[in-house]
Amino acid sequence: MNIWFFNHHASGPGASGGTRTYDLAKELVKQGYQVTIFASSFVHQSDVDTRFQDSNELVKEEYLDGVRFIWVKTKVYTKNDWRRIKNMLDYTVRAYRYAKKLQENPDIIIGSLMHPFAPVIAYKLAKKKKAIFLFEERDLWPQTLIDVGNVSKYNPVVIGLSLLEKFLYKKANKIILLFDKAVHYVESRGIDTAKVLYLPNGVDLSRFDSYEKKLPSEMEQIFQQLQLENKFIAIYTGSHGITDYLDSLLLSAQAANEKRKDIHFVFVGNGPEKERLLQMKQNLGLTNVTFLPSVPKEFIPYLLEQADVGLVSLNDAELYKWGISFNKIYDYMAASLPILLLSQREESHIQNSGCGMIVNNPEEMADSLIALSQDEDKRLEFGRKGRKYVEAYHSWENLSKKLVSVLNEELQIEEGGFHMSIPFERGENVIIQDDVQLGEGVTIGNNVIIYEGTIIGDNVVIQDNAVIGKRPTKAKYSILKDKEKLSPTTIGNGVVIGTSAIVYANATIKDSVYIADLATIRERVFVGNGTIVGRGVSIENDCTVGDRCKLETNCYITAHSILYNEVFIAPCVVTSNDAFMGRTEDRFHHIKGVTVMNGGRIGANAIILPGIVIEEEGVVAAGSVVTKDVGKCDLVMGIPAKKVKDVPDNQLRTNK
Repeated sequence: MNIWFFNHHASGPGASGGTRTYDLAKELVKQGYQVTIFASSFVHQSDVDTRFQDSNELVKEEYLDGVRFIWVKTKVYTKNDWRRIKNMLDYTVRAYRYAKKLQENPDIIIGSLMHPFAPVIAYKLAKKKKAIFLFEERDLWPQTLIDVGNVSKYNPVVIGLSLLEKFLYKKANKIILLFDKAVHYVESRGIDTAKVLYLPNGVDLSRFDSYEKKLPSEMEQIFQQLQLENKFIAIYTGSHGITDYLDSLLLSAQAANEKRKDIHFVFVGNGPEKERLLQMKQNLGLTNVTFLPSVPKEFIPYLLEQADVGLVSLNDAELYKWGISFNKIYDYMAASLPILLLSQREESHIQNSGCGMIVNNPEEMADSLIALSQDEDKRLEFGRKGRKYVEAYHSWENLSKKLVSVLNEELQIEEGGFHMSIPFERGENVIIQDDVQLGEGVTIGNNVIIYEGTIIGDNVVIQDNAVIGKRPTKAKYSILKDKEKLSPTTIGNGVVIGTSAIVYANATIKDSVYIADLATIRERVFVGNGTIVGRGVSIENDCTVGDRCKLETNCYITAHSILYNEVFIAPCVVTSNDAFMGRTEDRFHHIKGVTVMNGGRIGANAIILPGIVIEEEGVVAAGSVVTKDVGKCDLVMGIPAKKVKDVPDNQLRTNK
């Protein structure tokens, strides 16, 4: 199954802000699905462009944990002015044009309403490419403007958004909502509630089970000082916007400071209200409040480890009667952190889990913080209950399975046995195990084995003695650890798999790939559209190979390598990832494959040492031994390889 997400503000690893789409996509990839995310390169939480600082490109592809990101360059902005509108239009026009030209047809297209244009282009592309359209409504935009922005329901913008919302409701095969009671909102718009899928925000629990105990140095020093002073730390993480109602938390800090001097409030994040909140802190003379910048998601687990309680605040807007789904709540729960919510409304997550307390005003918040600071057993109890609740109901692993179940229903994929669209051709002695799915026009040669759950697209040719979906085995005395059960292999449309080729479990082979005789593609490998994998090529586990690459006879791609688009690897090239050559346990912490950026080329019999990066259009001459990174458009040769000149202009992809 090929799934496209259009989410303007989707973030990848190493970025601040919400990672909902990325975390969900990672789980879908683990289950064998192809996933592409169209996102803006500009991260509004940190006000920086993360992908195009020194580039004239408008669109860039990147694979992260098997997820294909298509980054779209958009206007940088810091305020809600014309620049933000330009940012939205840049994303809309460029994402649509690029997606329209891609020579592939996704099965599912999901448009996420962070702003109205993303689901509109998702709908138009789904219609053009004959895909199923899902509308993900992250915010109830018309109602948000009315209830939080104090905009009249007769305002032309509100009327326009309301009409667009209803249009998308009607056109979508399914409507994804993040709030538990929002199904009643959809029903009030005259839409059949059978179309609704409740899929709240979640958390990647592995991020909290194993993480680096590190923060930016300045931030680490601040927490060390607070702990030396025996402060009880109440933390807020997330955006600093008008809907976050952080004034009430500053008033809570004022009330707490009047009663106890050891309660300290820490606010981590950015947003349009931050400057005003800093001024409010100064006006109130609050010495028990610290504001810190946003941090990448990877820092959140250790950040929350420094705190004693997590804070959330809601204003009394009518909007919240439909429910909430704040990432920060699930992060607090995953970190076993007790939660205090300041709200005039009930909140199902905290009430159902028993992970904290709901207070009605800043004075109650201050009193509750003081009480919790004196009751460690209660804090531990709240933390345990929150962790148990989030594991059961909000892990991305479980939520992804819920989404897959709905997607399978939409595509009418059968349970049990193997599913095929029309009769297929096959030779003698062919073994097809349970739950295999075969598309139209598949041709299978003699003595082929297709393992359980494998998904094969239309017009695929599998030649004699090929093996698809094989589970890896290990030697009796192997030091490699057992891996989790692998997801099925996915083979795209128009793929050719040569004689005696082996494609392992949880490999993803996209459309029009050619895999020649005797090639081996190991588990958790992703191969992009139109790539050629030559005779006897070996691609080891956990590699990503982009679109339109050419890997020639008997080259060896070591585990954990990344080859971007249009990469050329000549015959008998050897890459490596282990600088310790099999000795010492410490090597497992330093395994690092090779990275070849867009258009990089490597000549015959070259050797590439562990962790080497060959930048865009970089060229390695035949027989070279590469011990250092190769720069953009550099041509290197020799032992060790050194730069001899720039790649000639007439050989660059941009000039062909």
